[in-house]
Amino acid sequence: MAEWSSGYVVEVDYTHGFYQELTPSLLSFGALLQNVRAPGLQTEPLAYCELGCGQGFSTNLLAAANPHIQFYATDFNPSHIAGAQALAQAARLRNVHFSDDSSADYLERKDLPDFDFVCLHGIYSWISSENRRTIVDFITRKLKPGGIVYISYNAMPGWASVMPLRRILLEHVAAQGTSKPLLSRIPAALDFAAQLGHVDARYFASNPKVAARLEGLRTKNRNYIAHEYFNVESLPFYFPDLAQELSEAKLTWVRPMRWRRSTRST
Repeated sequence: MAEWSSGYVVEVDYTHGFYQELTPSLLSFGALLQNVRAPGLQTEPLAYCELGCGQGFSTNLLAAANPHIQFYATDFNPSHIAGAQALAQAARLRNVHFSDDSSADYLERKDLPDFDFVCLHGIYSWISSENRRTIVDFITRKLKPGGIVYISYNAMPGWASVMPLRRILLEHVAAQGTSKPLLSRIPAALDFAAQLGHVDARYFASNPKVAARLEGLRTKNRNYIAHEYFNVESLPFYFPDLAQELSEAKLTWVRPMRWRRSTRST
């Protein structure tokens, strides 16, 4: 695998999709429900950043719906960004800015504004501790006081029973060798795991919900499966551990999966 990928799946593009949780107005509304002042109360000019934007579909749609916000998004996979930029050009969007920088490169950019929102969908559980450190540094430097961070992640204890399944799939894909593309090796890995369930392997007997999850994977987009289960890094978080990591950026918890930069007193 190419060194620039840092073990992240890059031979398979991520899926196209819109994730409504990234919507600035919903994030601000969620903060207000907790009696926390949020950006955008008067639709003043705002700046929004998405790290690891994938195909950029959510960013483009949000930019079209929020002309008063300048959207910045990066994903280190250049094929994702090429498609995102093409969509932005086709839609004639002037308030969206895409780049194919890694988080570390993005951190060193001098042309970025300070942000009212910094959002990450999914990737925090799929990257190395070094890259997570870079993201925390980015938030520390670039999030405005009073700004909002949205991070979705694989959570414990819900993912505890899934991690052995992931390992089974990883090992079977590796055993097939690299002569075939990853997407073509995934069905055989799913079949192998299903066979273990059918013979009442102790893991499946002790975790009956895993069989249903496995069957559900058969209906999922294989590109999604590749990114969710086959990255080198995969770390579900207990909430206190995630809170500890993010506290270094002076973030405090507002509500489930929403965070806010503490306002400094002067």
